[in-house]
Amino acid sequence: MIWLAILLLIAAALLAFVRVPSATGGIGPRSKGILISMMMGAAFIFAILSSLTTVSSGAVGVQVVFGKVDTDGYLGEGLHLKNPFAVVHEMSVRTQTYTMSAVSDEGRKSGDDALEVISSDGLTLKIEVSVPYRLIPSAAATVYQKFGEEYEESVVRPSIRSAMREAFSKYSAQEAYGTKREEAKHLALEKLRSTIDELVTKAGFKGAAIDAEQALIRDIKLPASVKNSIEAKISAQQDAERMDFVIQKETKEAERKRVEAAGIRDFQAIVTTGITQTLLEWKGIEATEKLAASPNTKVVIVGSQKNGLPIILGDK
Repeated sequence: MIWLAILLLIAAALLAFVRVPSATGGIGPRSKGILISMMMGAAFIFAILSSLTTVSSGAVGVQVVFGKVDTDGYLGEGLHLKNPFAVVHEMSVRTQTYTMSAVSDEGRKSGDDALEVISSDGLTLKIEVSVPYRLIPSAAATVYQKFGEEYEESVVRPSIRSAMREAFSKYSAQEAYGTKREEAKHLALEKLRSTIDELVTKAGFKGAAIDAEQALIRDIKLPASVKNSIEAKISAQQDAERMDFVIQKETKEAERKRVEAAGIRDFQAIVTTGITQTLLEWKGIEATEKLAASPNTKVVIVGSQKNGLPIILGDK
């Protein structure tokens, strides 16, 4: 409409510039013709401009004509021709993250927005969670029609709350805090997707509409006494596992030493069996021959010992 106003002002200015008075003092035929031409030109340009629209990158356009949403399709990013009477509302299809945190202004809601969940053993857990999600383009028109542009408050948020409470209620506080945290997270993501699909299906859309990509558990807070007890128990379990490892290591080392000792014993038995007095005397004779043949100065006394081997006395 602003384009039409601008064009009419331009037409009026041009008409005043080219106005030709008639004999009676009114507007003559020429001025009337110019006015009509200008008005028709303005209407034509307005129709052209009203039929063009641009959708931003990372978004899709939903057309609304006189309050009625066109659910037959959507406009992708870029320039498009549209119904001149349609108003285009952009819906982001980029990945967004909905965070529920206990830290003020860190999540979508100010103040403490962490979830309170009752575990299977009756304890209260405070869970901080972030959920990356994105709108499926083909579902944009239906989501806008049924839930509006702020659909995350009527679809994403309640689905997160429901899924987290249902998933973590199946685990004890110790399991949710430690041993089965990953399992609980995956179960929560399955529940989240099914809850979103159920809400959108009830709204009349068949197929995937909002894709919850992950359920990121940022933190799980327990009552201080319970947390200390669980941490002490986990620490004791880790110590026991560490001791089992040490015992296994020492057992292996003792086994290695037994094998080594057996090998040494067997070697000594073999060597003792193979060495005789005759062999030792023969080796003595061989050594005496080598020493006698060496150039070093020495004195050889033959037959001085009980076994007949010589004594060699040398200067060096």
